[in-house]
Amino acid sequence: MDNYFNVKEAIKLAEMAKAKAPKSYTVNLIAALIQAQKTMDDDWCKVFHLTDDVRQNKSLTQDMRPEASEIIFLYMDAYKSECK
Repeated sequence: MDNYFNVKEAIKLAEMAKAKAPKSYTVNLIAALIQAQKTMDDDWCKVFHLTDDVRQNKSLTQDMRPEASEIIFLYMDAYKSECK
């Protein structure tokens, strides 16, 4: 990411990637992480749900190494405590 705090272009590119590979777990998770970066300014509970929704979506094709997603969720699950 060229500018960590300005993700407008990254969100556009992620949506294009999702349109090309809508069933890809990897693409959906990366898109959720980018959206979560934008959402960090407003709602930390939503930050958790953006990525957790991908984790819970069993219709996606699992195309990411489990070790990689474990690392991502180790970090992102910390935001769950913000949900009331």
